[in-house]
Amino acid sequence: NLPGLYNIYNALAGVTFAEASGFPHEKTIRSLTRFESGFGRMESINLGDKNIQVILIKNPTGFNQVLNYLQTVENPGVISFLINDKIADGTDISWLWDAELEVLTDMQTRISGFFVSGIRAEDMAVRLKYAGIFTDRITIENDNAAMLDAALNKLKPGETLFILPTYTAMLDIRKVLKKRFKLKSFWQ
Repeated sequence: NLPGLYNIYNALAGVTFAEASGFPHEKTIRSLTRFESGFGRMESINLGDKNIQVILIKNPTGFNQVLNYLQTVENPGVISFLINDKIADGTDISWLWDAELEVLTDMQTRISGFFVSGIRAEDMAVRLKYAGIFTDRITIENDNAAMLDAALNKLKPGETLFILPTYTAMLDIRKVLKKRFKLKSFWQ
């Protein structure tokens, strides 16, 4: 139920554990088909003819997997990066330079816009610039609700707003999304 090659690896690890532990095949299959993503981890919010997908990023390896996934999306729409550097995120954001953001340059004609937000929004904007994203396509908006409105306004029917936050930024945007779209609480 989760897109992305890395999620297939995670599912395979779970199936391997179930097999090695002697769980019945039917129970394993039923568990996989009923699986729902946790908040912010490939969480999808259906808005009728548009969609929001929140995908946590926290290190270059995981970020690269998300970027690989984005390259497979047919109608990507808008990408928003929400970058914080609080203690729970890790205060060193140099890992942004280790992620292969250059893959987005080939996609930028299919992307309606790139938004950056969070405590380190400006750093992310610079990283996108050096990755080859045209600066007139990058919008810095530090207010999460305003960023959400502006990004959703750029979406066409059938497109998705991809929100890629660090951990504490995910908690911040999730509060806005929960209130606006009446979502479950974090831990439900």
